[in-house]
Amino acid sequence: MAKEKAVKTHKLTAKTVIKRAANVISRTNIDGTVAIMRLDEDQFFYTLDGISADLWNQFNGKANLSSLIKALSKKHPFDQKRMQKDAEKMILQLKKQKLVDLY
Repeated sequence: MAKEKAVKTHKLTAKTVIKRAANVISRTNIDGTVAIMRLDEDQFFYTLDGISADLWNQFNGKANLSSLIKALSKKHPFDQKRMQKDAEKMILQLKKQKLVDLY
């Protein structure tokens, strides 16, 4: 089976699949917040909460952006277009920090 290759571009489409980077560890706390750390840069860590934490927990490398937004919309009844725009912005920020890979 061929190994998937991360996309070099930072452009997202509905079919883009998001996966946590291999060198990243995360932990979901009892209050639902997520703590994230890159193993190659242990002096910084990131925290997510609310919808952002829910989105992070879905980055398994199997679901595309469209299906992630649909799943979030069922759990959080907000405007789907706004949610997609905010999710895309978050994903691109995570990509810039090398916390996720895009396929």
